[in-house]
Amino acid sequence: GEHIPGNISLSFNNMEGEAILHRLDLMGICVSTGSACDSVNTQVSHVLKAIRTPEGYAKGTVRISLGKNNTPAQAERIADSLIKIVKTPRE
Repeated sequence: GEHIPGNISLSFNNMEGEAILHRLDLMGICVSTGSACDSVNTQVSHVLKAIRTPEGYAKGTVRISLGKNNTPAQAERIADSLIKIVKTPRE
């Protein structure tokens, strides 16, 4: 099927994608919680439903888009920031 190069969706169990999005935003990193083909919809992606992603993971999904102008250092910063968020106890 069709796909958009440079996009990756990551799902985290028992976390809210919107909370991850906001914490990354505070770090100066922009991600999305919606599908690339329906970026205005904040509901769980129909694609995640179609591939039977468990609800606990589906709600904790963020989409990262990288392009030709992004550097490996930027990708590493995103990964390090996500690790920090996931490992930090939630309030």
